[in-house]
Amino acid sequence: MKLSALVPPPGKSKYELSIVAAREARRLNDWIRRSGETLHGKVTAVALERVLHDDVPYYYEDPQALLAQPVEPMGDSMGDPLGDPLVDPLTNPTLE
Repeated sequence: MKLSALVPPPGKSKYELSIVAAREARRLNDWIRRSGETLHGKVTAVALERVLHDDVPYYYEDPQALLAQPVEPMGDSMGDPLGDPLVDPLTNPTLE
């Protein structure tokens, strides 16, 4: 599916969908590398389909609220450098 041919749902723009789909594709690629699983089809097409079907939750952060939050020091945690467990993104979608 080409983004130029996409008719976005009401209240959403092509730009918004492309940004969310790109982040979902990165997340899926990372999951594929870590788990060794495979997807049926191209990762970007799967990500775009998931965004269009509202399978990828996302929200907008208030920039002012982010500036007001205290910064926590980074510790030496032994674990996943991304801080997330190895989960199947098709059954447990999260968007960072």
